[in-house]
Amino acid sequence: MQCSPPFESRERWATRPYETRVVDVAALQAQGAIPLEAHWASVFISAPVHPDDLMAVAASYDKTGRYGTQTPFNDQLAAHWEGGKWQVDGTHDSIITAGDGGTGPTQAQLTLFYNNGKDKYQIEQALASGEQMWVDVGNLIRGQTPDKDGHTLPPDLAWGAYQLRDLTDRALGSLFEGKLVLDKTYGHAAYGCSECCGNYPGFMLYDPIGVPVGGSADQWVEGTNQCTGAEEDVTTFFHTWWTDNTSIATASLNQISGVAARSTNNRAQGNLLTAVNGEIGCNKIQDTPGGPVNVTPVISGIAPGQGLVGTAVGVTISGTGFASGATVDAGSNISVANVSVTNSTTITATFTPKNASSAGGNQLVTVTASGQKSNPANFVVQIPTGLGRIDEPGTPTNGAGPLTTGTSITVKDLGSLALSPPCSSLLLLHLRSPLRTQNRSCAPESSRRFPAAFTVAWSLLDFMFPFAMACGFPAKA
Repeated sequence: MQCSPPFESRERWATRPYETRVVDVAALQAQGAIPLEAHWASVFISAPVHPDDLMAVAASYDKTGRYGTQTPFNDQLAAHWEGGKWQVDGTHDSIITAGDGGTGPTQAQLTLFYNNGKDKYQIEQALASGEQMWVDVGNLIRGQTPDKDGHTLPPDLAWGAYQLRDLTDRALGSLFEGKLVLDKTYGHAAYGCSECCGNYPGFMLYDPIGVPVGGSADQWVEGTNQCTGAEEDVTTFFHTWWTDNTSIATASLNQISGVAARSTNNRAQGNLLTAVNGEIGCNKIQDTPGGPVNVTPVISGIAPGQGLVGTAVGVTISGTGFASGATVDAGSNISVANVSVTNSTTITATFTPKNASSAGGNQLVTVTASGQKSNPANFVVQIPTGLGRIDEPGTPTNGAGPLTTGTSITVKDLGSLALSPPCSSLLLLHLRSPLRTQNRSCAPESSRRFPAAFTVAWSLLDFMFPFAMACGFPAKA
């Protein structure tokens, strides 16, 4: 049942300590303050006093004064209420109500739990300020009225529990509630109160939160529901955000942005309904959760991005957030030397990969500045699978053609990779005739390793670069 109040009537009076004041609604109708055709109303009583200094009770009786009911006023608005037992059978019925005590509209959700909490029936209703939803549980069962998901209550259902939620304001809420269980045997009506469920003081979801220099990340505030124990997102109820040091990180609401690689704290302020000293109950408090922010440097690139095993190579690391004293780590397969921070965006260093096949492939490189580690970036360590060669003008480019006697070619640096089994697909240099080198002598028709670049001169005929199928494969022309 949904009814919107057509108008508002206000009554003001003064009371003395311990005075009891009776407000006769029927008399107000007779005076024209309330229309005669009005059969219900939402009643609000307010006074400039402390909680529980003012006690209010509503009572309604028939003309004989024999049948009636009483219920205390609800002194709390909340977003979450947990109710006790409702009962429906041949002699009992239950009416559950929820009202919007706020200044604006809200979406109310009533959940009926049954079958020992395993099943549920849900109703959602939009409420204007001062409007109520009335739910006759007996009518829902007898009429087999479907809920928002099309479910109906079992025809023989006799009891269960219930929950109320404010789906618009999930932190503070604006719902008040009431319940009556009617017993036709003796004409008795018993009211039942729900328990307000607040959140324990909020906490930062990411603690700490990591943010790159020049980047940003969203932070969230969570609270633990004191009735269910579940963590709930209450971020939208924290409207003021800041950091302890804006030269390190800044906050725009719950978006945290990195400025410089260091650590600071992010904080938020908002209002929550929460338990006090661990007790059940709802009290509005101003909450200020906080947590650390780690702003990290960023690697955007490494040039060159690769190097040979056993060979030192100078690299330039580009990024943001670098600072004097920054260190570079390339893992256990690469030694790092000559680290120099040029500026906040450039670092130079020398990488020397291990002279081992296990050092090959992607190696992760990080920069640590002001105690904060960057994102990892890949540096590729290459294992040579052949002899590189730079031809003189006029000579073949694939290393597999005839050369005239005395022609010089340059072989690129191979590192000191040893040819020991297994070493499949290494290219071996095979010569038909004796080879002369500068500062080096090589036996003819042999497999060699070449730790440095050098120039070779051919005395006869030709040379070739065949693939060796296994290590130690003899060179045959």
